[in-house]
Amino acid sequence: MTGKITNADGSSVAGASVEILHVPTGTRKTFTTDVNGRFNSKGLRTGGPYTVTVSKDGFDPITRDDVTLKLGETGTVNLQI
Repeated sequence: MTGKITNADGSSVAGASVEILHVPTGTRKTFTTDVNGRFNSKGLRTGGPYTVTVSKDGFDPITRDDVTLKLGETGTVNLQI
């Protein structure tokens, strides 16, 4: 799963925390966005559902539910906080 986190004016949000939760097992992985607001997670289970939560000081957290991954494809989750 990859993605980019931006703010309301479209600027990249570096240093945001991205938590990916595999709902059926409760397995969590946490990443920090790079200087371009991007994150990249490898090795996630096919299927899902996943819940992706983004947080950073000074911004309201945002969550996207029911994210699924297909075998052999990289899921993309772009969010605006």
